[in-house]
Amino acid sequence: MHGIKRYSIIIPALVSLSFLCSGPAFGQGVAGSRNTVGVFAGFTSRHNTDFTFGGEYEYRLQTPWAVGAIVEHTPNVRFGRDYTLVLATAHYRPPSMSRVKFTGGAGVEFRENTGDKLRLRFGAGYDVFKEGKITVTPRVAVDFGQGSASVVFGVSALYDL
Repeated sequence: MHGIKRYSIIIPALVSLSFLCSGPAFGQGVAGSRNTVGVFAGFTSRHNTDFTFGGEYEYRLQTPWAVGAIVEHTPNVRFGRDYTLVLATAHYRPPSMSRVKFTGGAGVEFRENTGDKLRLRFGAGYDVFKEGKITVTPRVAVDFGQGSASVVFGVSALYDL
């Protein structure tokens, strides 16, 4: 609980910063829905390869940019301890390859009974299925910071609101 109190100001600050830095793009037109929500399931390599699940939100700005948030939970990582990662994210889709999505993010990994860690993420995904409002995207990412790194691989199912 101490770690959550210590970092409680960082997460809202990162999300606010991502929206403020992209403020001029909010007023410009975007085809389709601006808001997307999704679920994630996959694996994270920390001490072993552990099952990870979570949710994500994305707000599309002027093409090709978007901002959002990711929350991922990995239960029973080490000695029965759970890890929860909360990130503010920015996404880029190259205009010539609209199914490819590059993601960068910053946030905090809350570790049960151990020290919380600031984390950075760089990753990429590819939309293998896109029909109507539903998109399925396998993705891979690397999280690093404060002396440790982990690889995250999985699939997101996204829904345009």
